[in-house]
Amino acid sequence: MRKALIFFSLVTLFFFLPVLSFAQKIKKSNSSPRIELSEKSWDFGHVPREIKVSHIFLIKNSGTDTLVISRVRSDCGCTHTPLSKSRVPPNQTAELELIFNPLKFRGQISKAVSIVCNDTSGSSTDIAFTAQVGLENPMVKLNPQGILFGELTPAQKLTKNVRVRNTSGTAISISVVQNPRDFIVCQIEKTELSADESADIYFHTNPPLPTGLFRTSLTLDFIGSDKIRCTIPVQGTVTR
Repeated sequence: MRKALIFFSLVTLFFFLPVLSFAQKIKKSNSSPRIELSEKSWDFGHVPREIKVSHIFLIKNSGTDTLVISRVRSDCGCTHTPLSKSRVPPNQTAELELIFNPLKFRGQISKAVSIVCNDTSGSSTDIAFTAQVGLENPMVKLNPQGILFGELTPAQKLTKNVRVRNTSGTAISISVVQNPRDFIVCQIEKTELSADESADIYFHTNPPLPTGLFRTSLTLDFIGSDKIRCTIPVQGTVTR
């Protein structure tokens, strides 16, 4: 009886192991990372030449295995793309910050960034962005064109402003496309401006502030007889 039981167990194991191995292979082949972007392109609109502008892209792993981002490459040295993390578990997200330095450009520019990862449906994903660098805005005048907070402490509260003047000759409205990071709070005095009317946009620091150099941006659409986009860069350094 004992020999028969041992024989039966060996026979069962002999047939079961290949089935188990095959099932594991099937499961492994069905487990794959999938990259999903919040946006595939971004338009900064009008930007000043002197200050860098930035935009956050969210990268989600909608697959069933860990997404590994091995490289983010730009087609020029004017773009820096720090990642919040390079390994993204299923159903989680990472932040890709696109920082564009417009100093060496003037006029309409169009650039691309490639994300190289282990998504089995494709080895890379492209992000495109555009900007109008240093060109005169036919609808509004911004003074200044960017916010420089200088040196701050992590708990410091400070407010600066940009004066917006409607130079279009007709009434316009102001619409927020992208707010800065949550440590900067923006307040627009008026979102409807008649011809030649002005209003202030206030930028308040919202502690705790991140240590080190920070860059973020406010992107606005000005809508009248036409629609013009502008990005106002915000920069500062936080020291302990």
